[in-house]
Amino acid sequence: MNRVALSSWTGLPHTRIYPALEVELDAENPFAQTEATLLARGSGRSYGDVCLPSDTAVLTSRLRRIHSFDTEHGIITAEAGISLAALLRITIPRGWTLPVLPGTGAVTVGGAIANDIHGKSHHWAGTFGRWVRQIELLRSDGRIRCSPCDNAELLAATIGGAWANGHHHLG
Repeated sequence: MNRVALSSWTGLPHTRIYPALEVELDAENPFAQTEATLLARGSGRSYGDVCLPSDTAVLTSRLRRIHSFDTEHGIITAEAGISLAALLRITIPRGWTLPVLPGTGAVTVGGAIANDIHGKSHHWAGTFGRWVRQIELLRSDGRIRCSPCDNAELLAATIGGAWANGHHHLG
């Protein structure tokens, strides 16, 4: 396990050293390997300290592949660590954009889902979670597909779950 210095994007005046695990899509499940409390972390662009773990960070920066892009319907299958800016570099030349864009392209897909972000299009597009059709969660008990038809309660708990589960630290 590595150790990394992490701080909040909003510039709170502290940086801590955290134990950290790098995760890759086909690697062994890090959540099953330890008793530590783990928090998946993308680019660390969440407001406040929500992107700081209480124990160990699972770094998703290697999870940045696009698996498919249906250019007829505008449906993308991508990994959690890819940034919205990277997605736009693929979608814009093909005539598509993302319906929800925050003020920075550095946000990852995983962070956009976990925080259920919004953008300037909120009045018509709603939040990012509205556009998520399916996710695959990696949990200590394995991978679970979630959609409105399969494991819908887990999908609902995950979209915006960074705030809903009370993980964020204040102060």
